[in-house]
Amino acid sequence: MHPLDSRFNNLLVPAGCLLAILIGVLAVVHDAAWSMVVLWSTTDTYMHGWFVIPLAAIMAKNKPVPNIKSAPAPIWQVITIVSGWSVVLLIGRLAMLNVVQQLALISLIPMMVIFHSGWRVAWHYRAPLILVFFCIPFGDFLIPWLQSVTADMAMFLLHASDVTVVRNGWYISIPAADFRVAEACSGINFLISTFTVSIFYSFTYMTQLHKRVTFIALGLLVPLIANGIRVYLIIMIAHWGNVEAATGFDHLVYGWIFFFVILAALFTIGNRWQDPIPELEKEADARKKLPFSFKANSLAVIAVAIPLCSILLDLASNIHRDIPVIGEPISSELSINPLRPKFPAADALSQTMVDGWVQYQAVYLNENVDKKMIGYQNRWFDGNIWSIKNKAKDTLVTSDGVHIPVSKWTLVGLSGKEYQLAISYCVGGEWAASVMKAKALQVQHKALLKDDGGVAYGWFSSALGTLSNMGAQISAKKMCP
Repeated sequence: MHPLDSRFNNLLVPAGCLLAILIGVLAVVHDAAWSMVVLWSTTDTYMHGWFVIPLAAIMAKNKPVPNIKSAPAPIWQVITIVSGWSVVLLIGRLAMLNVVQQLALISLIPMMVIFHSGWRVAWHYRAPLILVFFCIPFGDFLIPWLQSVTADMAMFLLHASDVTVVRNGWYISIPAADFRVAEACSGINFLISTFTVSIFYSFTYMTQLHKRVTFIALGLLVPLIANGIRVYLIIMIAHWGNVEAATGFDHLVYGWIFFFVILAALFTIGNRWQDPIPELEKEADARKKLPFSFKANSLAVIAVAIPLCSILLDLASNIHRDIPVIGEPISSELSINPLRPKFPAADALSQTMVDGWVQYQAVYLNENVDKKMIGYQNRWFDGNIWSIKNKAKDTLVTSDGVHIPVSKWTLVGLSGKEYQLAISYCVGGEWAASVMKAKALQVQHKALLKDDGGVAYGWFSSALGTLSNMGAQISAKKMCP
């Protein structure tokens, strides 16, 4: 065989197949991929995503090439992995979950290493292969918990400083001023970025396991504690007599200066804990290359899986049925509800009074990228006015004997006024109190080519009573046929 023919077969053909696979996957998850890029570009929380893959590449380049024979994964392993990957991709699309689709997209990187060089080589490069997943915008669910933890730490320090203070949820009041631990004060952006950097640093410059574990733990604890201290100092500045200075201090420290102080502290510790490069690694041949070779059948399995996923996704789209609207139609912007719920893309909105409770209904006949029953664009209350005091599970027994599971929240405002909020979701005649179960029901029904939407129900009351009297006035079968 001519040398050029051999090079073409061993390099250009596999590279072309890989490019085709990447284009195919992007065609299936282009909305989720674009959403990821937009979040990198528009939010401080996930801006680190731009640097994750380059950092992973640096980690891989700095590791010596292992003295391991390249052994592409056998076909049965390829089929197993690709089958699982296809299921994850399909679930992500059916559930309209960008994070799951983004997970499927990024997981192609370690998959290709396994298919190309085998499990032993993939294990050798496990640190950079794990790091690449940190480019996925993920962690918003931690914000309420971080708000509560930050408020707890600030309250502890204020009590230790003998400051007169009252707390209502995420609101902290001292004689000089009132403060709210907002989403921007949760410290989520510093926590995620610092944690990512700590993983990169520990696996690049440390070899001992206990040092790596300790340094990564510091990457979690240092920004968490520092954020609580920051909020405490802001409140103390107001307590010392200058509320305007506290506001200016907040804007100054919350930005990059605060972030760099945290990183400087971590790097100072990390610099002292660096391990010398082992002699064997120093002597490794930097020019050594792993052979670039794929089994043709491995690429074929992936190439077949992508269009099959696309066909199934097309079959599962645009399926819906009529759902009754209960109560008077309302505008998404003009709600009489003091909690100000908002479902801007719903097909129909209504609310009605039921035994002292406001019943709010958001109907979704189908879903698409911009219209989801469960999504970040929706809210049950205005977070600038209300905060969560506690959460619990409850059951709403209706007039027709149906037990509706609900998630019951107690909300509190700055004045101390409390509201009860009960939430449940109806999907294809079934009820779910949690968003995860509701998403699972949506996936199940879409996979069976049934429903493609659902109804979100919220019941609001300023009274602190039970749901039993209200439940006796409604019919679950009419609400969720």
